[in-house]
Amino acid sequence: MKYFLLVTCSLFSLNLSAQVIPNGANIIVIKDVGFIEVCNALLDSGYNISKKDNELHTVSTESKEYKKLWNASYKINIRIKDSVAYVSGTVTSPPNGSGLFVNEPVFNHTSAKGKTFPKSLYGYAFNILNNFALGFRREVSYEKR
Repeated sequence: MKYFLLVTCSLFSLNLSAQVIPNGANIIVIKDVGFIEVCNALLDSGYNISKKDNELHTVSTESKEYKKLWNASYKINIRIKDSVAYVSGTVTSPPNGSGLFVNEPVFNHTSAKGKTFPKSLYGYAFNILNNFALGFRREVSYEKR
C-alpha cells in the first residue's frame, strides 16, 4: 500500500513540473505559500530585496544581471494574496537602463509550434523565475495578463 502511495505521489509531482507553459504567460502562480516564506526564499536564493510591504504582502528584488546571456538585468516582483503568490518580472537591457529595453515585462517566449526559446531575452528571465517558483515544490500554474 505504501508503495502505491509513493508511486502516486511521484507521478503527481512529475505532472506538476511537466505542465505545458502557455505562450506569452507572464505570471507564475504558486499556491499555498506565505509572505515570509517567499521573502526568505528570495534571500536564500541570493536576491536582495529592494521593496517590501508587509501590509499588502508585496516584495520586489533589486536588479540582478544575467549570468550568461545578454547584456541585461532582471527584477522579480511578487504579490501574495490568500496564500497564493503571483510572480512576475521585468527585464532591462543594457542593465544601466539607458538602452532600448527598460522594465519590459518578462514572459514565456515560444515559437509558433509552442517550443520555448530558453535563450531569448525574455524567455531566459522567465525560466529563472520559473525555476525559483518550482523550488517551492507546490502547485504552480501560469497566467497571461
